[in-house]
Amino acid sequence: MQKTNFSTTRLVCQPLEEKDIRAFRQIAAEPHVQKFFHCGDPVDFLHGLEQYDCYPMGVYSASGSYLIGYINGYVYSKSEQELLVEFFLTEEFYNFDYVAELLRGFAHHSQQLGFYTLRFELEQDDEDVRHLLNMSFIPVHPIPEEYYTDEQSGKHIHVFKMVF
Repeated sequence: MQKTNFSTTRLVCQPLEEKDIRAFRQIAAEPHVQKFFHCGDPVDFLHGLEQYDCYPMGVYSASGSYLIGYINGYVYSKSEQELLVEFFLTEEFYNFDYVAELLRGFAHHSQQLGFYTLRFELEQDDEDVRHLLNMSFIPVHPIPEEYYTDEQSGKHIHVFKMVF
């Protein structure tokens, strides 16, 4: 697990601290978040990240300094400079403006870390996120031959990539 941070106009992304676990647990329990993100016990999930080559960060409101989400890039391929991205924002902040700002900031920061492709794995019926990824702020390339069925849930997963 790598520690890193970046900020945008309205967001501060930095490593989660012990004091944030309660807020993370509450956000992860929101039905809106559970629709996209399944982590089991949030404390076990956060501690388990230590075994991965990844860049997990809490997403905080710059104005209020409170936790509003999470973003992480797992090193998917060092040779192809590719990160597998997972993120969520609370329902209050889950709109195009905040998601676009978060992904633009993360994309820019990823380039500084040496990664030029962000990989997203979306459920087939995840139209909200697919719509956001198809917006023109960063070119997104659906990879039609890359899909799979999740063994646990049986859901069909499609792969999208942002290449910059």
